[in-house]
Amino acid sequence: LVVPADMGVREFWREEVSEGKFLPGAHNVRFAKTVGQTVVDLEDRWFCEAWQEEKYKPRETRDLMNERGVSQGKLSLFIDILEQGKADDEPPLDIQMMGKTLPMELRCVVWNTKDTACKNSQTSDVKVGLELIGVGRGKETDCHNAVKRKAFGMFNYRLKWRCRYPNPNLAFLLRVQVWNAGILSDTSIAEGVLPLQSLFKDCFERNLGKTSPDEMEEVTLPGDGAKFELDRENRKYEFKWFDLVHPNFGFNPAKDTQARIQLSVSVLPRAKARAQPAALGPPGTRDGPAQLPKTGRPPQPANPIMYPEECKAYIIYACTEFFRSCRTPCICLCCCLLVAAILAAIVGIQIALGGAV
Repeated sequence: LVVPADMGVREFWREEVSEGKFLPGAHNVRFAKTVGQTVVDLEDRWFCEAWQEEKYKPRETRDLMNERGVSQGKLSLFIDILEQGKADDEPPLDIQMMGKTLPMELRCVVWNTKDTACKNSQTSDVKVGLELIGVGRGKETDCHNAVKRKAFGMFNYRLKWRCRYPNPNLAFLLRVQVWNAGILSDTSIAEGVLPLQSLFKDCFERNLGKTSPDEMEEVTLPGDGAKFELDRENRKYEFKWFDLVHPNFGFNPAKDTQARIQLSVSVLPRAKARAQPAALGPPGTRDGPAQLPKTGRPPQPANPIMYPEECKAYIIYACTEFFRSCRTPCICLCCCLLVAAILAAIVGIQIALGGAV
C-alpha cells in the first residue's frame, strides 16, 4: 500500500519537481515522491479462520518504510476481503463503527454450592471467589459456615466488574474458586476458569451503534433448561451448574469433582447498566434495586455481645443438630441411665425394707 496524497499528512510526502507522479485534484502540489510504504499479506488473512469470523475487522497500525528499511511513520487502516459474488450482498460497514470499543459491565450471581469436599472433618466453611482475570483484584462472597458435603452452601451474592470490549490485553476469562475459610489462611477446595469471550463479543455486536439504553440488550449465559431463579422484583435469572476440580485430586469432572457451583452470568453495556442498576453483595446488606432473595441458611455463629439474638439462635440450632446427629447414641445413653436409675431405686427400696424389718 502506497500512502495516498493527503495535504494534511506532510511527513509522508515532499514536493518534488524533477521526478514523481502527477496527482489529479491536488492544486497546490503538482509533483510528489513516496516517502514510506507497507506491504500487506492478504493470504495470511484470507486463510485465517479467526480473522474470517470477525465481523468487525481489527484496526491495524503498520510502519511506513523507506527504501533503506527505516520507518518514516505509521499508517492506521482496516482490511476486509470478500468473495466477488458476495460483495454486492454485503454492503461496506460504516468505518466509524470499526475499531471502536464498548464500555461494558459483567454481572455474576453466586446462588449456591453443592457436593463440597469437607476440609474440617465433616464440614467446610465455604466462601466463593471470582476474578475477571486482568481487571483489578478478585472479589469474594461472605462465608457459609459448617456446610456438609451433600448440603447447599447458600449465598445469593452479586458481584460486578467494568471493562471495555474488545481489549487486546484481556482474554475475558472468569476464574471461579471455592475456599474453606480459616482463621489464619484459607484452603482451596476447588477451582475452574470460565471463558466469556463469546459472551462479550455477542453483547458487542448486538449493541454497537445503539445510543439509547432502551434499545440496548443484555446478553446472558445460557442456563440449564427452563429453570430460573428470581429476585425480589420477580425478575428471572437463568443459571447454570458448573463442576469444579482441584489439581491435587485430578481433572476429570465425572469422578474428581470437589465442588459444584450455581452461577448466573450476564454482560450489558454500561449505559444500560446505569439505567438498570443492581445492588451488590448479599441480600439486605445494601439498598438498591434488583435485591436478591434471602438465603435459607441456618443460624450462623455470632458475637454474643453485639448480636445476642443471633448467638442464642445459633446455640439452640447447634444443640439441636448435635442431638439429631447423635440420636442413636443419645437414646442408648438415656436407656442405660434409665435402667441404672430403676436398678438404683429397686436396691434402695430393698435396703429400706430390710432396715425396717
